[in-house]
Amino acid sequence: MRNKKGLEMSMSIVVIAVLAILVLVVLAVIFTTQTGKVGKEIQGCIATGGLCKDAAEGCNPDTEVQGREGAYNCPEDTVCCFDKNLASARGLKTELI
Repeated sequence: MRNKKGLEMSMSIVVIAVLAILVLVVLAVIFTTQTGKVGKEIQGCIATGGLCKDAAEGCNPDTEVQGREGAYNCPEDTVCCFDKNLASARGLKTELI
């Protein structure tokens, strides 16, 4: 009889441990996918101090620099323009235009 109770306790501990690991894995997956979305929003043009402008118009070369293609999430056919001083002070990803 005594061995059976010890075995039941061991099995319940194993089941609880497996369930805890499953919960941790699910939480890790949720956390990593959500932080990826937040990271893209944080890296957005407006969030980093830029403006999305019509690509045909482009950035003003005297006062602005263009954000690197694909680095900031402006809508299609637009570019992200930053003030030159802001871009260099923040070390933003830019291209020479």
